[in-house]
Amino acid sequence: MKKTTITLCIICILVSGCADKNYLEKMSIVTGIAYDKGEENLLRGTLSILQFDPASPNISHIITGENDTTKGIRIHADREASHEIVMGQLRVVLYSTALAENGLLSLTDTLARDPNITDLLYLTIAKGEAGKLLQPESTEGAPTPGNYIQRLIEKNVANEQLPESNLHKFNHDLYDIGIDPVLPLLDIEEEKTKVYSVALFQDDRMVTALDPDMIFYLLLLKNPYRKGKLQLSLDAEDFKDYIREESYEENKDTPLDIALQQIRSSSTFHSRKGEPAKQTVRISLKQRLLESTLQLHFQDEQLIKKLEQAIEEEVKEKLEEFMEILKDHETDPIGFGKRYRSAHGKNLLNDEEWRSRIKDLDVTFEVNVELQRYGIID
Repeated sequence: MKKTTITLCIICILVSGCADKNYLEKMSIVTGIAYDKGEENLLRGTLSILQFDPASPNISHIITGENDTTKGIRIHADREASHEIVMGQLRVVLYSTALAENGLLSLTDTLARDPNITDLLYLTIAKGEAGKLLQPESTEGAPTPGNYIQRLIEKNVANEQLPESNLHKFNHDLYDIGIDPVLPLLDIEEEKTKVYSVALFQDDRMVTALDPDMIFYLLLLKNPYRKGKLQLSLDAEDFKDYIREESYEENKDTPLDIALQQIRSSSTFHSRKGEPAKQTVRISLKQRLLESTLQLHFQDEQLIKKLEQAIEEEVKEKLEEFMEILKDHETDPIGFGKRYRSAHGKNLLNDEEWRSRIKDLDVTFEVNVELQRYGIID
């Protein structure tokens, strides 16, 4: 027993003596990087750095440099930083719109090849310059702008307001056949970074940004909703028989706006072998009607059926508008091509063939809506 105790003590001493010691006070921890076009075709990088310095009240720092490559920018940052630059806590990378429109393959590839960088970090697009998004002082308690943007995206993904956008997902959709990546599009307003929209890609090139109202329909087709939210404007004239008289007289020239929450959805995709561009999508929506701008007689079952039908028609119309956007820009963020290959054989359709067929997509939507609760606030 005594020999065993002595042996364990010796092992612990040897292990602790051989381990590398990394002191936070001696490291500059990169939490976010923004890339823009620099001068003379150079790449400009802006690094959001967390540095624990007991002598300084400010632990957040920004370093900017230009070089031909991302690794060159890091070398420049090392020359400017008083402590060693470490990348292990990098959580968000932002690209300017100009870079994204030219293609991100070389920039995302170098991230994927770096063993010190997690493939769960978030990729985002900045409306205009990316570096400006790492400058705002308003970070709501986050230690750096990089951490703030990470939290912003995490919250919106968890709340089903944004699609998943980490490095792993981007590369998976980039290299897979029959699907294109999407990334969040961020902007700055009143010195605060916010989610502006979603950028659609054709392979690694950004081709357009969705209208914010269309994000719901992108997500509806990509993944099932579990707690989605949606606001719709309906024609009040269609519901005048169910609107309380005093409410209708006061607001007869305004639309009937309704807020839907706790949306749960499911979608099934159908296609015939040999007809990849012709598909049918059946969508089921169950939701709670939380708010209405006009006072309705919700005890009338005919009203509920009429509301469900109106919502079905509105959702179907918006989905058709969304499809026109995809066809105009020849992009497939939903994965219609991937779903066809999965259903009928992966050898039946290659990437080039599918790209040429996107503009001919003919998708029929069948939408079924069920209102389950009517907790209304006027």
